[in-house]
Parts: sequence; structure tokens; C-alpha cells
Amino acid sequence: MHENANIVFQSQESDKMIATILSIGLPPNLFKNEEGANKEMFIEDEKGLIPSLSTVLLQEITKFNRLLDVIRTSLDHMHDSILGYMTMSQALDAMYSSLLNNQVPKLWADAAYPSLKPLGSWIKDLNLRIKFMRSWLTSPSAAGPNTFWISGLFFPQGFLTGVLQTHARKHSEAIDTLNFSFKVLEQNQENINNRPMDGVYVYGMYLEGASWDRKKRMLTDQIPGEMHCYMPVIYFNPVKNYERRPQDYECPVYKTSVRAGTLSTTGHSTNFIVAVDLPTPVQDFPPETWVLRGTALLCQLND
Repeated sequence: MHENANIVFQSQESDKMIATILSIGLPPNLFKNEEGANKEMFIEDEKGLIPSLSTVLLQEITKFNRLLDVIRTSLDHMHDSILGYMTMSQALDAMYSSLLNNQVPKLWADAAYPSLKPLGSWIKDLNLRIKFMRSWLTSPSAAGPNTFWISGLFFPQGFLTGVLQTHARKHSEAIDTLNFSFKVLEQNQENINNRPMDGVYVYGMYLEGASWDRKKRMLTDQIPGEMHCYMPVIYFNPVKNYERRPQDYECPVYKTSVRAGTLSTTGHSTNFIVAVDLPTPVQDFPPETWVLRGTALLCQLND
């Protein structure tokens, strides 16, 4: 077979692979001045500060734009390398192999948030994250949307700190005296039509190792065959000198099911986010039960 036939084959395979990724769709970058953006979110107060959650939004936008740029640039470079227009580096070669195996390339993973999803699911999840960020950016209210998809953020810990800062500024309280109290609501996010006076409504978490009784609003035994239970909206409310109830289960929240992480340069874990106090029927299932079962809240599943 003529060597040109191999070049044509590689070119066609490259085009198919890249076309498949692009057919799923890479959303456009986010800009705070884009059409439909709520400019009131970024108005400075008398101290020259914008709202804390607006700062979080801008930080998230920067991270997502960087990731989108890495994806687009690497796809262009890989296409040119296959055609022989530029040298195929070791990183691009590894990326090519990952794409063939439906895996997220390391080049992308290094610029992204923690995730265990295969490539197809990862791209769809990225689109949903960008969609949420754009809905936040274009929200009619300067305070943001009624509910926040905590699982869609690069840095959820920074978001929660922003919520505490917002409360501290509003009520002139020291932020280090504030902690979150938690209340699991009956509704899912699509049924929430307003925002709380203080704190935020959060959604997007899955309960592993237990189920949630929506009527009694308590933890309960897992339903046979149900590995994960999607949680209703949870109200994160900053409270001064908050003391948790010992009869509640202090449920850890993780970004992924690995449940392991390292301390980042910010001093936060790369996986653990926060512990949410969940009511449990103490007589049937004391908190120790859920500790032994490894019950936790996950921000995303592996598929």
C-alpha cells in the first residue's frame, strides 16, 4: 500500500475523532460583558468591593475559560501533528491514545476539576457546567440564581467561603464566628422559585451508603439496587457560633467517589468540601451506623 494511503487514513481518523468531540459541542468562552450578562453583579460598593459571590463567579469563569482554551488548542495541535504540519509531542501522542480509549487526556485533566468520568460523559458534564455558569452570569438578580449547583464549580470551598463573607458583610459579623447550619428541603431545584434571605440553596449531590426519606426528612437504609440517592435541595445557612446536634450524622461531602485528596496551596483539600449535618433516626440508625457504612455525599458519579 502506498504510504500516502496511510496518511489519508490517519487524517480521516483524526477528523472523525475531533468531529465527534466537537459534535458533542464545546461551548463558547464566558465573559462578564457578554450579551445578557447582569452588569449589576459587578457594581462596587463604597469600599470599592464587588459582592463576594460575584468574585467567586469571576474566578470560576477564569478557570473554565482556561480549560476551554486548553481543549481547543490541543485539538488543533493534534490535528496538525497527524497531518504532519507540526511535530507530534509526547503529550499530544498520549492525548491521541486517551481519545481513542474514551479517556480524558491528562493534558485536559490537569487544567480541569477532579472527575472520574469517561470522555463522552466528561464532555457532556463540562457543557452542563458552562451552562450553569452562564445562567448565573445572566441571572436577573444581582444575587445570582435561586439555587446553586455546587457540583458544577471548580472550587466549591471558595464558593462556600463567599457565602459566609456575604453574610458577614450584610450583618457586620466576624466571618470566623460563622458556620453553616443545614436543612434538607422537600423540593428539587426546579421547584424552587425564590432565594433565602440569608445563605444559599444548594443542589447536585448524591448520597452514597444510605437513602434519604423525603417524608421524614431523615437518613434511612439503602433501597435494594439503588447505589446512589439523589438529594433534594439543601439550605446552607450561616449561623453565628453554630453548634451541631450530636444526634445528627456529620456527613462528609466529596467531589468524587475516590474520597481522597491532598492539601492544595489554598489549604483546602482537593476532594473533601464540607461536612453536612443530616438528621437520622437515632434509635434505628445512630450516627455511628453511617460512619461504619462510609456514608457520604458525592458531587458527581463516575458515569
